Amino acid sequence: MRAGLITPARRGGRQNGDQLTRDTARLLKGQAVSRYPSQKERTQYDQHNRPCHRGFGVSEQQPCGQCPMLHAEIVRQRALIDQLQQMCTWLSTRLAELRGAVAAAEALMREQAERPTMPRGRLLTQLHERLITALFDADRR
Repeated sequence: MRAGLITPARRGGRQNGDQLTRDTARLLKGQAVSRYPSQKERTQYDQHNRPCHRGFGVSEQQPCGQCPMLHAEIVRQRALIDQLQQMCTWLSTRLAELRGAVAAAEALMREQAERPTMPRGRLLTQLHERLITALFDADRR
């Protein structure tokens, strides 16, 4: 087989998740996002779901939702949600600015179609300048 292609599994033609992940990463040259959890993530999941099996005792006084691993994951997820909300706000602001610029250009075209006050060549130049300026403003932010 040629280098870089997915190799067949050794036993029975089946591949486990780790082999598929390595092959996919090789195929995409490091740009692959694993859809299988890592060994560390699997261990953390097992420790969270079955603490007694891993040497962790569950206290009767510890209320549900106070598991340190669960609390850390909740904090991490909330931080990600906050980042995504900030990104969405920023993107919606940029989109509103671009829509406003396009609406203004469309209004200028409609006004010039009804009551022309400038030559067509100048109108095209004006529209081009307005839209390019709007794009540059969006790129600067």
